[in-house]
Amino acid sequence: MNTKGKFLAFATTGFLAIGPAVAQSETNPTNPLVGVWQLYWMRDHMATQVTTCDFLGGKPTGILICLPSGVYSTQILAGPPPVQKTPGILPFATDKEKINALFGYFAHFGTYSTDNLNVTWHIQAGLGPDWVGVDDTMSYQVSGDKLITSQILEWGGNTFERRVEWRRLDVEPKGQVYSLTRVEVLAPDGTPDPEQGKWMGDHPTGQLIDLSAGYYSLQVMQDPHLPSFSIWGAPKKHKLAAALGYYADYGTYTYDPATATAISHMLGSLWPNLRGHDLKTHPQMDGDRFINTTDPIDAGKGKALVYRWTWEVVK
Repeated sequence: MNTKGKFLAFATTGFLAIGPAVAQSETNPTNPLVGVWQLYWMRDHMATQVTTCDFLGGKPTGILICLPSGVYSTQILAGPPPVQKTPGILPFATDKEKINALFGYFAHFGTYSTDNLNVTWHIQAGLGPDWVGVDDTMSYQVSGDKLITSQILEWGGNTFERRVEWRRLDVEPKGQVYSLTRVEVLAPDGTPDPEQGKWMGDHPTGQLIDLSAGYYSLQVMQDPHLPSFSIWGAPKKHKLAAALGYYADYGTYTYDPATATAISHMLGSLWPNLRGHDLKTHPQMDGDRFINTTDPIDAGKGKALVYRWTWEVVK
């Protein structure tokens, strides 16, 4: 998505984290978590039941990126994924579709620290407003190209173990990390859209990981200093605020230096109608500043919108 760098991990999500489950990890002089990981399966094992529960459905998909610098991003899409029948982007969807999208996705980003047994995700921002600033610890085990995380959680008086398996992709975890400074929603003529122009407010936070191998992960949160709340059991208006106060997508991209354009292939997105689509953008580097402007998007309600993201290199 850019010309300089060539252009996921589980928070409490409303559950009380009791602590990591007992597990063993291979001793490795380097950090075994470093890599690009694809979700393979996830299960909740109830302590009082023989059966398991599928959090986010039976076939979720997702990505976890752990960089050598200690930066990470994780995004998971429910399987089967939420469907939005209303044409266009999520802000123009029905309230029910917005809430379904919220509970059909899982995403947060920040930094991480690890030892031979446990990993702690230091969450900078996440789809749940109450995740901001949380240190979430779980055990992990790496064996070859397989990563399994395990955590004991409590919710509604029930104690259970959440186990998640990831498989390492043959992708070198090298590239550039950017921090969001501004997001603008514009009409095709370049003027701010009167309805969506303040979509993310005045103080959003965001992260873009741009891997040299052509993978990316993008997450943006409305001002993380706004009042915190749990989306689980929250009033409808709070759930809608959470759904509209976050944006996330990930996938692969190609860049054409002859035309200075990039095509993002969105494998996953919080916005259902963008998932699986290709998005053409126009990246520009100005020193440590990276500006990426989309082609007009059919937003619904007869509107076409342009999104212009301004990022700064994280050094």
